[in-house]
Amino acid sequence: MSEHVQPSREALQQQLQSLNKQLEQVRTSIKARFEEIARLTEQLAKEQEEETRLVNQVQAVNQQLASSASSVASPDSKEAKSQQEDIDLVAASNLFDVDWYLATYQDVAKAEEFAQQPATHYTLFGGFEGRNPCPEFDSRFYLQQYDDVRDSGINPLVHYLKYGRDEGRLMSAQVEDE
Repeated sequence: MSEHVQPSREALQQQLQSLNKQLEQVRTSIKARFEEIARLTEQLAKEQEEETRLVNQVQAVNQQLASSASSVASPDSKEAKSQQEDIDLVAASNLFDVDWYLATYQDVAKAEEFAQQPATHYTLFGGFEGRNPCPEFDSRFYLQQYDDVRDSGINPLVHYLKYGRDEGRLMSAQVEDE
């Protein structure tokens, strides 16, 4: 028969001490991770509050702009007619995707004054805010790329449709109009 050798009491105590040390290290690590998660959760909550505050400010400014635009330009004024021509140009363009715009910019879809007229929003505000009329046209790129357009105050897509396409200007960093 073979003899089964039992570890000595001293060896078992050393093994127990080693396991207790490992357990304490794991517990310390877990505690540190929970503290890190708590800090990150708190930071996330603060950033979400800031985002909500900024979205509310943007919506308030958009509403002020919408009301000032309608009050400044009477429907019969030359400026109002020019704005409406630009809106009609954008709305009729294959580069303005109504469904995509409303799906991408939920705040516009929820805004009573623009949900039924997204081309108006894009033409008067969205293009200048860096919003895109479709996935292929990058308003922010167009304004950054072409200082003359940015300085003129014309909507980027309106400029592209009236002049930029014929001048061979790029719609985005990746796409050239065919």
